[in-house]
Amino acid sequence: MSLLHRNHRACLRALPAAAALAMALAAPQLHAQIAPAAATPAAATPPAAPVAPAAGGTVHELQQLIQSQKLVEMRTAYNGNFGTSMLYHPEKMTFYVAMFQQKNFWRVVKTTSRVRADAVFRDFNRETDTMAQAELKIIQLDAQKDMAEKSIAESEARLRGLEADLAIQRQQEQQARALQQAANEQAKALDVEQRAMRMRLNELQRRIDTLEAQTNAVQGKKR
Repeated sequence: MSLLHRNHRACLRALPAAAALAMALAAPQLHAQIAPAAATPAAATPPAAPVAPAAGGTVHELQQLIQSQKLVEMRTAYNGNFGTSMLYHPEKMTFYVAMFQQKNFWRVVKTTSRVRADAVFRDFNRETDTMAQAELKIIQLDAQKDMAEKSIAESEARLRGLEADLAIQRQQEQQARALQQAANEQAKALDVEQRAMRMRLNELQRRIDTLEAQTNAVQGKKR
C-alpha cells in the first residue's frame, strides 16, 4: 500500500462519515447533469422538476456511494437553498464535487485530482452564490416587510389609543363646559333673585318707615 493511500485511510478515520450528508442530500429523485471538465460553470436556473438520474451516470454513482456510506465529506458550503459539497472515496482515491439545490443533486464532477476538485468546488460555490442572491434578497425583503407590517400595526394601535384618549378628553371638556355654563347661569339667576329680594326689602323698609312716621305723628297730636 502506498504512502498516499495510507494518508487517505487516515483521513477517512479522522473526518466525519458521510451518513449525515446522505440524510441531507439523498432524495427519491435526483437530477443529473455532469459539469464541464475545466471551464467555470455558467450560472443557470435549476430545473423546475428534477428527474431521476440515469443508471451509470455520475449522479447515480454518487448517490449509491452516499447510501452505502463509502464517502467522506470533505467540505460543504451553503448559499440559501443551494450548496456545494466535496466528497472523497478513499477506496478509489476519487473526489466527487456536487452542486445541489435543497435535496436535489444537479451537477457532479468526478476527479482523482485534489487540485481540480478544489477548483471545481470554488467554481460551483461561486455559481451557487450567484443563483442564491435573488433568494437571499427575498428573505431579506420578507424580513423587512414583516418588520414594516409590525411597525404599522404598532403605529395603528398607538393611533387608536391616542384617538380614544382625545375623544375622552373632548368629552370631559364638553361636560366641564356644560357644568361651567350651568353654574354661571345659576349664579346669574341667584344674583337677579338677590337684587329683587333686596329691592323688596328696601320697599318694605320704606313702608315700615312711613308707617312708623305716621304712627308717631298721631301719637304726638294726642298729647
